[in-house]
Amino acid sequence: MKNEIIKLITKSCTGATVEHKETEVFAEKKSVRQSEFYAAQQVGLNPSLVFVIDIRDFESVKAPVEVVYNEETYTVIRTYCIGENVEITVGG
Repeated sequence: MKNEIIKLITKSCTGATVEHKETEVFAEKKSVRQSEFYAAQQVGLNPSLVFVIDIRDFESVKAPVEVVYNEETYTVIRTYCIGENVEITVGG
């Protein structure tokens, strides 16, 4: 059930200016699967959470680089489409 609110953060550069955009969306919070956690650790990544959002929300944002959840900022490690949803794996 998508009952959590997260902010998807995108950044773009125009000359010397960095544009920062935040978009709030509903998400389902999940734990990182054990196999994914250990595989990521082997290449130096530290996944903490997985959020599932509607694919239309994801496509409207255009490649988020960070996610804010409960006032914590996480870096997007991986995105994965599953039907009408997108899983976003993030790390701290």
